Order: sequence, then structure tokens, then C-alpha cells
Amino acid sequence: MTTVSERQTLLVGSYTEAYAGFRALGEGVSLLRLDASTGKLTVLDALRGIPNPTYVGWHSAHAAHAALETSDARSGVAFITRDAEDRLHLAHRVDLDGALACHFDRRPGAPLLAFACYGSGHVYGVDLDAAGRPAAPRLLHRHVGSSVHPVRQTSSHPHAACFTPNGRYLLVPDLGTDEIWCHALDAPVSAPRRFAMPRGSGPRLCLFDRDGSHLILGHELGCFVSSWRWDGETLHAVDRCSTLPARFPSPNTTAGLRWHPGGTLFAASNRGADSIALFGFDAASGRITALGHAPSGGPKPRDFEFSPCGRWLIAANQDGDSLVVLAVDAARGSLTPTGERCVVRSPSCVRFAPG
Repeated sequence: MTTVSERQTLLVGSYTEAYAGFRALGEGVSLLRLDASTGKLTVLDALRGIPNPTYVGWHSAHAAHAALETSDARSGVAFITRDAEDRLHLAHRVDLDGALACHFDRRPGAPLLAFACYGSGHVYGVDLDAAGRPAAPRLLHRHVGSSVHPVRQTSSHPHAACFTPNGRYLLVPDLGTDEIWCHALDAPVSAPRRFAMPRGSGPRLCLFDRDGSHLILGHELGCFVSSWRWDGETLHAVDRCSTLPARFPSPNTTAGLRWHPGGTLFAASNRGADSIALFGFDAASGRITALGHAPSGGPKPRDFEFSPCGRWLIAANQDGDSLVVLAVDAARGSLTPTGERCVVRSPSCVRFAPG
């Protein structure tokens, strides 16, 4: 595994404004340090004054973007810089004409972000300058549709943006329509292709494996993960596995989905069971193996992230106002609570800095 620094930094987004019953006590975007030798977390700074920066991503070691998940005209993207003293600054912001911008991805090898707006069905492209500063957004498409769930699937809900490894296509899991929408970026304007998912499963997040031949997908409403072979044009179903322990009785939704840096493990979080489910992944076949569960250390683990060194998992418990550290044993395929926790209110997303 690649050598990484013993002192790693991470950004944490949070909910600052409540909507639809969401609990929101967060301060904004927080910068923390992880001691990779001990798993201890330390808060370095917090950037306040921006609404619901619930999804964050690094542009470089000193700049980042945040999706502003608001239900009004302030939905948008913030450009954040980090100075030499580890202080965060809001450097720029643009609005998106769409509700609840909840996720984005960067096009491989190109200065372009794609945003999914859960509340209104919009999918936007946002060009970046050399520093990472976003330009005015351009509409790529607006999803329309519904599915079988009487509350959660009465309209389209794009929940993520995921570029294919060659950047030719943008895949957008739509929780509301039970589809993966496939947008061709360089072809003449045409309707996106739509890959049907199991009815009522609510596709939420997807990630490609290292060589781009398979896709893993988290299904929020169905509480399972699935794997798909990607042939460069089309998705082909391979495998699926529940994220829940056997006979779990209470309501649950599956949320976060992340690869371990070793590439043969991934995990998904459960809100309700309040746990992290760990899976093995066979790169040749795309098959999934359930390896077990560990408590997330608090209620409603919306997100989590593996540390670059691969030794730790940081769980963001949205309703527990906490980041909780679990030890990762990649060889055995296990997660173990360490007792380490750090107070960050209403956390929603965790991302480690590059380098």
C-alpha cells in the first residue's frame, strides 16, 4: 500500500439548517487531523456561515468544494480554501437553480464538476478555473419520473453523480425512479439512457472499482448493496447482498458507501441499525462477500470514510453529533470500535485530503 503521512487531514460537512424533519445543529465545514498511529482526531478549524454544506470534496490539498443542500434558491456550490495555518476560508460561491444539491463528482482529467439535486431532479455541470473556482452552472438534464414507494418515490430524486473512469459518461442513481441514468457528455444532445434497478430499492450512491470494470451500488430503501459489470456502455447485474444483520426488526435505510484503499473491501452504513457493514469484493468476478457489522458509535451514520493508510474508519453520526473511529483489520476483514470519538455536530460527510 502507498506510504502516507502519519498526520492526515480531513474535511467534514454538516447540516446547519433543518428541513423535512432533519436535525441540524452543525457549524458548517470542519477541518480535523487524524493521527494515523493512534486513531486520535483533533479539530483544527470550522468554517461557519454557509448553509448546509452537506457534501464536500477536495480539489487539492489546499482547496475544496461543498454542495449546499438547501431547499431554496441558495442551493449551490461553495469554494473553500485552506491556508498555511490550517484555517478555512469561503473564497467563492455560485447558486444552482435546483433544490437540495446533495452530491457531486469531478470528471476525470477535466475541470468539471457534476451535481445532483435531490429535491428538484436537476443535474448540473459546473466548470472550474485553474485554481478550482467554480463558474456559472449549466443544466445537463432534469430527471422526471416516479416509482412504487408511496412517500419516497413520488418524483425523481437524483442522489449522486458518478463519472465513468474515462469521463465519457455520467451515471446518476435516482432514488425516486429506481434507475441509473446514463448521460453521454460528448455526444450530440439526446435523452439519457436509463438502467432499471429493482423496484422500491432506491439507488443512492455508486462507485467504480479500481480498473473501472465493475460498479458497486448502495440501495437506500432496499437496504442492500449490488455489483454490476460495466462494459463501457452498459451495466450488467452481477451480485447483491444485504447491508443488515439477520432478522433486524426495525426500520432502516442504507446511506454511505466507500472503498477501502486496498481495493478488495468496501463498506456501507445503516441508519436504524446504526452500524457499518463490511464486504469483500472480488475484482475478477465482481462478487460480494458479507464480512460482518460493527456499531457506528451513534445514531444515524450518514457517511464514513476510510483513512488513506487503511487502518481506520471514521463514522459520521448525524444524530449523534460525533465522529467515531473504528480500527480496520483488512487482512481479517473486520472493524473494531476504538473508543475514540470527536464532537462534530450534525456531521454528514467525511473526506480525507489528498497527499
